[in-house]
Amino acid sequence: MKAEKAERMAVQLMKRHGLTDKGWAFRFNFRIGSVGRATNDNGKKFIELSLPIVEVNREEIINDVLLHEIGHAKRGIWHKHDSKWRSITKSLGGSGMEFWDVSSSCAAKSIVMPKGIGQWVCDNCSWSSEIYRRPKPRVRYSCRNCHSIMRRHYYPKPHTTYK
Repeated sequence: MKAEKAERMAVQLMKRHGLTDKGWAFRFNFRIGSVGRATNDNGKKFIELSLPIVEVNREEIINDVLLHEIGHAKRGIWHKHDSKWRSITKSLGGSGMEFWDVSSSCAAKSIVMPKGIGQWVCDNCSWSSEIYRRPKPRVRYSCRNCHSIMRRHYYPKPHTTYK
């Protein structure tokens, strides 16, 4: 989904559900660990979406994430995913699901993640995960399934030609 369209959708939904009148604003972030978030940043309230994740996902997914975050804003961001939040989110038209944290196994089935700089690969059980930052040197990472030591595989950098 294009960033401009996502931003328009976010602002429209926030206006429709009365958040802009209460001081809420929209912004993008560059987090890879979550698709969206409702946050209070030094007294300023924001609904945020991860730009790298928005750009590789469908409109329906982003719409549901926005309704999820608007549900947090209406309920109060400190309440997390309680039953009141779920009923508010469903009344807004959202799914009421709490799986938009991309580290959960359920999210991987519906949210497309952007390509990282490489992959962690487990030779024991074949589980793999994208690498988005350079790992700390001399630190060994273990598989979340079988706890074996994982190895890094970096994607080749694209070649640039100069004329």
